[in-house]
Amino acid sequence: MLDQHDVSQTGLRQSRKKKANIARARRILHGESAQIDEVLQLARRLARSGNFGYGRRLLSKILPTIGTQNPNYVELVHLFALCCSKDHAMRGHQALARALATLRDVADLAETCDAETLNIAGALHKRMWEVGAQKHHLVRSLAYFKRACEHGEGTQKAHAGIAAAFLLDVLAHSEDREAAQAGTTSESAPTRRMQAQHLRQDLSSSLPELLDLPENKKLWHDWRFLATIAEAFFGLKRYQEGAFWLQKVADLNIGDRHLEATTRHLATLARLQEVPLPGTKVDRSPAWNCLRALVGSDVAALMSAPLGKLGLALSGGGFRAALFHVGVLARLAELDVLRSIEVLSCVSGGSIVGAHYYLEVRKLLQEKEDNEITRDDYIAIVQRIERDLLAGIQQNIRTQVAADGLAILRVLF
Repeated sequence: MLDQHDVSQTGLRQSRKKKANIARARRILHGESAQIDEVLQLARRLARSGNFGYGRRLLSKILPTIGTQNPNYVELVHLFALCCSKDHAMRGHQALARALATLRDVADLAETCDAETLNIAGALHKRMWEVGAQKHHLVRSLAYFKRACEHGEGTQKAHAGIAAAFLLDVLAHSEDREAAQAGTTSESAPTRRMQAQHLRQDLSSSLPELLDLPENKKLWHDWRFLATIAEAFFGLKRYQEGAFWLQKVADLNIGDRHLEATTRHLATLARLQEVPLPGTKVDRSPAWNCLRALVGSDVAALMSAPLGKLGLALSGGGFRAALFHVGVLARLAELDVLRSIEVLSCVSGGSIVGAHYYLEVRKLLQEKEDNEITRDDYIAIVQRIERDLLAGIQQNIRTQVAADGLAILRVLF
């Protein structure tokens, strides 16, 4: 076992390597020359460290300069498409469609049986569904992942199978909801859920066996592979076994970003399978107790996991917008939603309220522990913002001048 000092030193070395890779990518993006082999290796390292944005930009610059006959062309295209699917800055449908078109340059997606190509195509369509919420992208993504699972081996089959199982549950949940709104029941949803469980049963029995093979020792350090096993058991509601594998993931010290993403993903899966959300009896829920392997004793993190990251945008419009935003904050505070807001995006008049709110919340977090903060604290924050904003408007210089006839005459003369 590594002690805390070894873990911190390892993290420091990884941070330095990551910064060095980003610095090199920036220099290439600004015109510094580089060989294709170096770009390929650099793009691999950027993707492994989660810097998909730099990997995407680097490869988008290099790809047009090389021919399709280059021996590295297919791998470069794969890396480019993968970075596009993982880069959350890629929010536009057209940008993702261009990445998919690039992938089609190296394979006929309707015919290919190459698991890596199919996995990337599935990931791109899944991202397009997340951006545009169009069901046909979800269906296409599922088809690619299922074919990749059929023809893939090892980690490629594992990642494709677990993704297909998740999307089957997504579709089943959507079809149940649509049928309920029409006053009927879905005929396809139960079949989809059964298919998802069959995939998970296959993965839960076959993947742990791969770890026993001498040539697969590195998989014990592959957090995504271990998380895939954990998700297979979690989706089968075999939570004790799921917690065992999640603990293996946590032991790898993969960082808060990956832990948060994994926790939110599993929380979403629990919600799709209609596992009750955590509440006052969270300690009695096997599903949410399973996730404690990742979040530890942080109940607040566990409670926020099903919600995902919530943001609040406050638009411009001067003081009229500011007053409107105070009303929005007041209602969110009454509904006890305000405590779940993690991101603020403000402009112009919205920035007046946003900045004040941020300072008030920061002061609250400095004075109280998370478990001591209540709904009433957020209501009080909004009330203070309302009071201070009103006082500021009443002291507005232009308003005072306009109301003072003598001051107007002084200005005129």
